[in-house]
Amino acid sequence: NCGSAEGYIQILTGFYDSIEDKADEIRSLYDGGNYKDYTIKVHALKSSARIVGLPELSQMAAKLEAAGDADDIDTIRKGTQPLLIKLLSYKEILKGLGSDSNDEDLPEALQTMIEDAYAGIGEFAQIQDYDLTKMVLDSLNEYRLDGRDRENFDRIGDMLNKLDWEGILEVTNSV
Repeated sequence: NCGSAEGYIQILTGFYDSIEDKADEIRSLYDGGNYKDYTIKVHALKSSARIVGLPELSQMAAKLEAAGDADDIDTIRKGTQPLLIKLLSYKEILKGLGSDSNDEDLPEALQTMIEDAYAGIGEFAQIQDYDLTKMVLDSLNEYRLDGRDRENFDRIGDMLNKLDWEGILEVTNSV
């Protein structure tokens, strides 16, 4: 479904990096009683879980999607917490894939490289170039970054997954 082994790893890494955001969105929509948008989010989870090869999670999401389509609030109430627990369990299972993996053995990034990365990402975000922005972020995975820069680039990566160009520009303009 991903075209190549490299494509699969990229998609799986993106899935891993977005686990907490997906869980927070689903939980928030459920807590707010917004079952229409909740259904849309569990549909997206169903599809992405299927693509990365997590059939049990995909089936759980499919059941909740069908419940949302049928306005079956009882099934949604019973199934949301188990879905979230299952989803969040993949944070541990897939540990090491994402941007929070251990980088102690990597060379430290030079300050000029970091500044160039922020500048390049800012330029690419202005023209909404996903591929070039992703290329810069991927190149940074070869280096150890301090806490603030690692946090900023992780946030940029999350925003890139959501195509939040304005958010990316806010981060690059604030450093």
